[in-house]
Amino acid sequence: RLRRVALPWARPPASGVRVVVTSGEPVVRRGGPVALTAFAERVDPRAAPAAGGAVAFVRDPPDGPERAVPMAAADAGAFHVTVPAAAGDFEYRVQVGGASSGWFRVTALDPVELAGET
Repeated sequence: RLRRVALPWARPPASGVRVVVTSGEPVVRRGGPVALTAFAERVDPRAAPAAGGAVAFVRDPPDGPERAVPMAAADAGAFHVTVPAAAGDFEYRVQVGGASSGWFRVTALDPVELAGET
């Protein structure tokens, strides 16, 4: 009850699960692979563990239409997917059950070529 009065804006996720994205906002080589990882963390100990799989929603280019990419389960509550070639910048978020993460940005840069005399 105290939390309702003191912190009325703080609401636990409806599903009792929070999505933690461990891959964050990487900078990768243009055309190279990108591994996206996340796991489901139970916020409410009474909540059931995350059932089913996870989906990464990708916007390429940023602010473009979303496409769903299924993620493979690694361990209990951990998920990953590898994007084979990052042609350019894109944004992604991860959804596990009814819980979803915020948007993250992947930046693709051209590799640096060294001159022959260096």
